[in-house]
Amino acid sequence: MRGEVLVYSGQEAFLRELIERDAALAKDAEAPLAKRLRELALEKSFAALLIRPRAFDAAVSAKDDPGSKTIAKCWKALDNLGLGLNVGREVEISLAMKGKTDQMPAPIAKLLKGATKPSELWSAVPEDAMFAFAGRIDVSALYGSWGELMPKASKESADAELQRTIGAMLGKKVLEEVLPALGPDVGCYVTAPPTEGKEWAPRVLAAVRVARGGEDDPTDEAVLSGVETWARLFVLGHNKQNPNQTLALKTTRVDRARVRYLQGDVFPAGVQPAFGMRGGYLVLTTSLAEMRRFAVKAPEQSSGPVPLARASVKAIRAYLKDRREPLAEALAAREKLTKEKAGERIDAMRTNLELIDRLELRLQTSGDRATLTLAVQPAKALKK
Repeated sequence: MRGEVLVYSGQEAFLRELIERDAALAKDAEAPLAKRLRELALEKSFAALLIRPRAFDAAVSAKDDPGSKTIAKCWKALDNLGLGLNVGREVEISLAMKGKTDQMPAPIAKLLKGATKPSELWSAVPEDAMFAFAGRIDVSALYGSWGELMPKASKESADAELQRTIGAMLGKKVLEEVLPALGPDVGCYVTAPPTEGKEWAPRVLAAVRVARGGEDDPTDEAVLSGVETWARLFVLGHNKQNPNQTLALKTTRVDRARVRYLQGDVFPAGVQPAFGMRGGYLVLTTSLAEMRRFAVKAPEQSSGPVPLARASVKAIRAYLKDRREPLAEALAAREKLTKEKAGERIDAMRTNLELIDRLELRLQTSGDRATLTLAVQPAKALKK
């Protein structure tokens, strides 16, 4: 016993070493493990596991390829690492890291720095969304980070291929003009269709901010034109192979913005793929109605954790219940089951989801510390 702390070990030598180290500390000195817990903000956790990064340096640096060298450099920039568990209204599992981002490769450091602020796109995500992701991702830095893991020759080949394909189609320099114009706000969400009507397929929407660029040759218009070109090629290819179930690429206006959408009998009820520029964002969605609902509001100032992703298990259960019959029909056709068997699978899925209401992934940064937390909200509170 040391104060209120009980120490147990199955190895006497280990316990003696611990006692000797403790005795060597000054009376008012902070125990090394307590200091590391405090540095990671894990000192109040219900349970915590500390990992000493330096113990794994040799294993991380074992290989001599560019990818391994980059990983080793990032690993050596870590000073402290730990896992924490908290149990309250939510169950929180946290990965806490303390290190020096300035010792990491520049693209990776830039990518990590940009992720510390919440994305504006969270204001456009419906509260009842089943799944949602939104973050600030520097696309140019992301590509650069990927390049840090590749041999130089492979990176140069990938750069050239991007320019020969996407660059040639857009009439832009991909690395210098297109990638820097994408982001940092990127996100997507999946929501259930309205309960009224025959629509049953989930609605999916993805959006990425695109900078305007120069007025003489706007980058956002070039990117939109590229998406439209792919849509035209898709329609041509589909109609050639399916002359009895053709698609048409149509145009409409949403808040004075030009939006293109696909129309045809090949899609389930309510599915109407659409794309267009809305408020500085390139938006792609499976529903024209969802395109009309999309709106980004001014961000609110917040110093708390940054939301990265969430799943409303409660909303998923409601969707499976409300759309059980059409979902069973679609599942039966896909898996070659009877409708009754497909319905039983859906019911079993709902039963398996009854214990949890919500999952959320959050990022909290403070100085040289970053904490990634997975929060699980049970259907019934574990603690009042």
